[in-house]
Amino acid sequence: MPEIIFNKFFEEMVKGSTNLMNNEIRCALMTADFSPDKDQDFFDNTHEISGSGYNAGGLSLENKAIIEDDAGDGALFSADDMVWPASTLSARWAVLYDATNQNCLIAAFDFGADKITDNADFVIDWHSSGIFSLKQGE
Repeated sequence: MPEIIFNKFFEEMVKGSTNLMNNEIRCALMTADFSPDKDQDFFDNTHEISGSGYNAGGLSLENKAIIEDDAGDGALFSADDMVWPASTLSARWAVLYDATNQNCLIAAFDFGADKITDNADFVIDWHSSGIFSLKQGE
C-alpha cells in the first residue's frame, strides 16, 4: 500500500478530472532524494531516476480495475505489476500520476531502501489486494 495518497488526487477525482479507469495513469521511479509531501500537486521529474531500460516519465499502468470491497467498506484499485525488463536501475520510490490530467499526483510508494537491478527485470509487484484502497472513514 502507498506511503502517501496525495490530496490533489482526492480533489481531482471528486471533480471528475482524474478518472483512474479512463485516464493514462503512469508509474515513475524516483531516487532516494525524493521527499513526497501529501500537499504536492503535480509530478515533478526533478528526482526521477535514469538508467538503462528506463524512459523518463515511467510506464503506463495496464489492465486497470476498480473492485468494490464490501468487507473493507470501500473500493480497491489494481493493475498489472510494473516491469522494466533487462534494466540497470536504482530507485527508492515509485510514484503514480495522471498523465491525462496535468500529471496530477496520485500516490507514492517507498521501497524502504534503494531497489537495484543490474541488467535484470526491475519489478514492482503490487499487493495481491490491490495497489491502494479508498475506504469509508479514511
